[in-house]
Amino acid sequence: MENTEQNDKYGFVDRTGEPVIPLEYDGVMPFREGLARVSRNGKRGFIDKTGEVVIPLVYHYRVRSFHEGLAGLEQNGKWGFIDKTGKVVIPLVYDRVDDFREGLAQAKQNGKEGFIDKTGKVVIPLVYDCVYSFKEGLAIVEQNLKWEFIDKTGETVIPLMYDVVWVGLSEGLAIVGQNDKWGFIDRTGEAVIPLVYDGVESFSEGLAAVIQNDNPPVNA
Repeated sequence: MENTEQNDKYGFVDRTGEPVIPLEYDGVMPFREGLARVSRNGKRGFIDKTGEVVIPLVYHYRVRSFHEGLAGLEQNGKWGFIDKTGKVVIPLVYDRVDDFREGLAQAKQNGKEGFIDKTGKVVIPLVYDCVYSFKEGLAIVEQNLKWEFIDKTGETVIPLMYDVVWVGLSEGLAIVGQNDKWGFIDRTGEAVIPLVYDGVESFSEGLAAVIQNDNPPVNA
């Protein structure tokens, strides 16, 4: 099902182009976990694939799409989470949150970041300057310009000495950079692909794109 626009109004069509949800909304987001965020007259809510409103359009503030059954909601500059009934299940007390991934979500409060679980419990203290979502059981965190990988207990798994750590694990390998060169480390922190490239992309289906000697990739 894809969203479509006509006369500045949005709705959804199926793969045959048949309208299945009328073009009556001011804005829509793609369906995720069976629900799509929609807006009308400055208010936001959620519909299902039949077009039925399952969470009323009552939110004046920002609301994210659902991930792992919860959606981030902001009101008056504070963030928390709602469930698929629209009930606030994690109080709106954070300065910023990100989507739940692998059961945990990034949260920021008083300038520091950490992770909360789906009950709202802080499981990894909000002590870091920057954190990235968990991927394959590990997350990248930064504190006082020091980067490392932690597990879901908050224990350091890979202490790092690189200038940059990028994205996190993908197919068991993570991108790292030092002195403007890039390579890959594994889950133990070993540089399994040396830092000799001028640019790299994450592994996908067993291969990763790389650039060396500043030669640009050939256009497809």
